[in-house]
Amino acid sequence: MPDSITIEKLVYGGDGLARMEGRVVLTPYVLPGEQATVEVQDGLHAKLLNVEQSAAERTVPGCPDFGTSGGCHYQHAT
Repeated sequence: MPDSITIEKLVYGGDGLARMEGRVVLTPYVLPGEQATVEVQDGLHAKLLNVEQSAAERTVPGCPDFGTSGGCHYQHAT
């Protein structure tokens, strides 16, 4: 079931930290201040479904493998 979250900050490894009902949720490919729709996978990690409200720092990633290779954690940020 999808949930809406607001990203508080980035943590080591590139995930965004948000809180849902008092618990921490980590989501990749998001930026602080963004609102996103996610699907919680294991109680801690979530899959990004949609960025509802983008941060001003969001940019188009320059790497064609962004999101699939695991090596481009911050290319969506200026």
